[in-house]
Amino acid sequence: MATKPAKKANGTITVKLAALTRPIETKNIKRGTTLDQFLTANGLTYSSNIRVNAQVAGREYKLKTGDIICVVTQVSGGSR
Repeated sequence: MATKPAKKANGTITVKLAALTRPIETKNIKRGTTLDQFLTANGLTYSSNIRVNAQVAGREYKLKTGDIICVVTQVSGGSR
């Protein structure tokens, strides 16, 4: 059985940032941080390629402990 990540007593939460081109990073952020604020602080911009827990989330989505923010890289190409 999986355990839930613990909430930090000092008003921060822990989330994970995943992208195809880099290792998964664990980030401690201020409780109440929006997805847009998080992305900006990490040098990213909001787009349709961003998912939170495998779901599309709006810019104003307030991140929660255990959320996984994933940058989905667009793949181009075609069939043979």
